Amino acid sequence: MASTGDTMDLSKLPDKFDQTLALISPSSLFTIGYLICLVLARDAGLGHSILTLTIAQMETLLKLTYAIEIMYYVIIIATKCSIVAMYYNIALSQSFRITCHATHALLAVFFLVCISVTFSQCQPLSRQWDPSLAPATATASSSTASSAPSSSRPPCPASASI
Repeated sequence: MASTGDTMDLSKLPDKFDQTLALISPSSLFTIGYLICLVLARDAGLGHSILTLTIAQMETLLKLTYAIEIMYYVIIIATKCSIVAMYYNIALSQSFRITCHATHALLAVFFLVCISVTFSQCQPLSRQWDPSLAPATATASSSTASSAPSSSRPPCPASASI
């Protein structure tokens, strides 16, 4: 058993540790949210045949899938940023620190693109999870699809899975 004099003094840890921890914490919190959504999806019928699900169950599953997709991007970016922050904290050269800043910038752009695509992939947004609506079309994701007439665009994920 350790005596009270053997405890670690957290005030002696460098501020750099706080920066890395600040990026790991959101990742951990969103991971808990991600797991809660998976449990809710399981309770709503995830893994069962679509023929046995009600419209309400399908709608719930699609909403949870949408939330899971958003949380996934936050978890991935927060984890990557915490790793880059750790590298920045141990960097010795100025050029490596600049590279870390550039990597953070690229990660921010990647995150914004992923979230933008997720929110704009189906218009109107409610068609993403409402299986009772008529099939909607997804927004064009390539130059070939953008030159095609709107009737030939692929259906939104919710419409395609039902």
